[in-house]
Amino acid sequence: MSAIIPMGMLVAVMLAGFGAAKLNLFSEKAEADFSVMVTTIACPALILSTVNSAGILGTKQEALTFLLIAFLLFVLYIPLAHVFTKFLKFPDKSLGVAKFILMINNTGFMGLPIILAMYGEGAMFYAALVNIPTNVFSFSYGAWVMAKHGDSETKNIPLRKILLSPGLLTSLLVVILFIFDIKFPIIVADFFSMVGAMTTPLAMFVIGMTMAKLDLRSTFLSREVYVLAFIKMLLFPVLVYVIFGSFIENPIILSVLIVVAGMPGPAVSTSFAILYDADVGLAARYVFVSTLLSVVTIPLVVNLLGLA
Repeated sequence: MSAIIPMGMLVAVMLAGFGAAKLNLFSEKAEADFSVMVTTIACPALILSTVNSAGILGTKQEALTFLLIAFLLFVLYIPLAHVFTKFLKFPDKSLGVAKFILMINNTGFMGLPIILAMYGEGAMFYAALVNIPTNVFSFSYGAWVMAKHGDSETKNIPLRKILLSPGLLTSLLVVILFIFDIKFPIIVADFFSMVGAMTTPLAMFVIGMTMAKLDLRSTFLSREVYVLAFIKMLLFPVLVYVIFGSFIENPIILSVLIVVAGMPGPAVSTSFAILYDADVGLAARYVFVSTLLSVVTIPLVVNLLGLA
């Protein structure tokens, strides 16, 4: 029940974007402009807002170990994403989106409020730590793979552009600040929190606008969306449990790692798809449907693996 309310709010914001697009309240450039705002302003601010996160639930050593594991998970996610998408034979324009949504967790948009509701503020600190490698890989490898399979003009995205992206730079900065226990002054932290708070509603609003251009019937009948959801939201959490369950002794920390692994599609995937002219429809369909499915899958994973 605790996970249903935040997910329901996200769906409501998507519906608001859907309605705004149907009523032609914005220009045709609005989606692209909002996407730039998400990826270059709001999301970097959200990343920085985690620096002054809630107190650590456990020791400093446990937190550093958890951060290392969160990075190592991408050693698992990246090759699995390549294997599954190759086996499922996605067309090239959809391949970058499919890989991106299998690799990247929806930690900041849904993970933080859901973990807070289920396990409390101490656990949310660890969910915030997962944001660090998630954002590092989103704005580096994720951006590269999305661009590689996007429009021909963006296939050869310069490495310099990736390395100097606001999202990647702020993610690396957060790693440094975390390691050296550096905190922002309250007024600075509040500023980043205020600007970062735009990320979730704005990203979900863009998804709703994109959905207005799609056939909803085909969205709910899209086989690849359900296959990707099964892999990402059920199979991956079980794999994480099997691999790490035997040596992570703190049950709350283990629960955070697994629940975050089972989050629905990352809302920024649609923004990235718009920026790099990839398969925007697949990104929007997956985020929309997987968010609805998560009302069932997250409680299923929690109860199946005894994480309640």
